[in-house]
Amino acid sequence: MAYSGWGCLPAVMFAAVVGLWFKLVDDGGGDWARASLISAFVVLVLGGVNLLFAMGLNRAETPRGHVWTGRHAANGTSLQGHTPAFLGLAAALFAGWTVQWVPWPVAVVAYLLLTALYYAVPTGLRTIEKNRIVARRQRFAAERDLSIRKELPSLTTRWTLDPPRAAPFESLAASMNAPAKPTLREAFAVVSGVHEEDRFTIADAYVAVPHAPAKAWQQRRITICAVHLEVALPHIRLSVRRDGDGVEVGVDTAVPQLAQALVTADVVNAMVDSGLLSWEIQGRDALVFLEQAGDHQDPDAEALDTVELLGIVTSWLPEELATWGGGSLPDLPSSFEPA
Repeated sequence: MAYSGWGCLPAVMFAAVVGLWFKLVDDGGGDWARASLISAFVVLVLGGVNLLFAMGLNRAETPRGHVWTGRHAANGTSLQGHTPAFLGLAAALFAGWTVQWVPWPVAVVAYLLLTALYYAVPTGLRTIEKNRIVARRQRFAAERDLSIRKELPSLTTRWTLDPPRAAPFESLAASMNAPAKPTLREAFAVVSGVHEEDRFTIADAYVAVPHAPAKAWQQRRITICAVHLEVALPHIRLSVRRDGDGVEVGVDTAVPQLAQALVTADVVNAMVDSGLLSWEIQGRDALVFLEQAGDHQDPDAEALDTVELLGIVTSWLPEELATWGGGSLPDLPSSFEPA
């Protein structure tokens, strides 16, 4: 098992529960139902202890508040990430305890039902939110004669939240402890059209909170604003911030030569003047991910304003970038076509 820091703690706890169960069965003359009931409560207590350890060790203070980290992990799962496993084991033990009164198939079905509810309830809540956002964005699109699709799953693979450059792993253990890649889920309320002569797409999607204790429940909604370019380019992220009287430029890419060609004084000045301090290019799309969509009075208007800023900044991209386009251009989102 590959682990870091206190990452081995859940495995030790699970082993202790298994040992406790066998001991209780042996001491009780084969009364495994009683052993299951006692072990179920022990699992819940140990799950709470594990989560408390995680809150003390795997929480970090950031400008945006407390966030979970993956410092103490086992096989890529951080301490807090084992919380569903503790709950699942406790539910299985409770199901085993009920077998003394009901047929075992009924206990198995009850356990499977609880497991299904664990995933179905947050999915249902997100569906309600999705329907509300789709209805709101349909009105927004109708007022501006824009194309809209309720869902467009292809966008979840078209765009990525991964960094443009991935550092090589130093060891096998490091690769096993690498956190799961953040992925977009359920791209919906997809609006496409032309704004200020720029072809654009706006869509909402969900992404699991990094290192969350229960990813099925802890997902945040983001809005993706994209302006479609005439040439496909390698993945690159740009950011600027004022540093005294000057401007500090941040670039993240696996192609340094592209950064040298793209980061011109015109592009940097356009970012500073427009207030678009962070954006990126993925293939044929210039993108901004709005992390707190829905917190504003008119989030759809804010997304369209972001598209306009993207159009202003990308209009200053040097023409020489066309030489970096390789292969066939990816298709534009199908929402440009009649639904």
